[in-house]
Amino acid sequence: MKKSIVLSTIAAVATSLAIASEPVERDKDHQRAKLGQMMMKKMDTDNDHQISLQEFTQFHKQRFEKMDANNDGYVTPEEAKAHHQSVREKWRQRRQEAESNASPET
Repeated sequence: MKKSIVLSTIAAVATSLAIASEPVERDKDHQRAKLGQMMMKKMDTDNDHQISLQEFTQFHKQRFEKMDANNDGYVTPEEAKAHHQSVREKWRQRRQEAESNASPET
């Protein structure tokens, strides 16, 4: 009897956690899709709604050059981490600006 109560409780908790996390996963999927669309727009320099090998290569070459802080032709883990942190900081600032612009002034 105790065993079935414990198993029922575990099942209920697991179900609740799965249901509660579902909106978060959907939100992450939406964010990934939005990011993918944004990346496609950035790469599609001639606006023909498709990415050529030249557009793809040029886009990633520019990203590489931004990451290669000392211009030695290599990206070290430290350079990659610094670049990633810089990009995250820019996004954080943009979000804050958007939130402050969206909130009604008092």
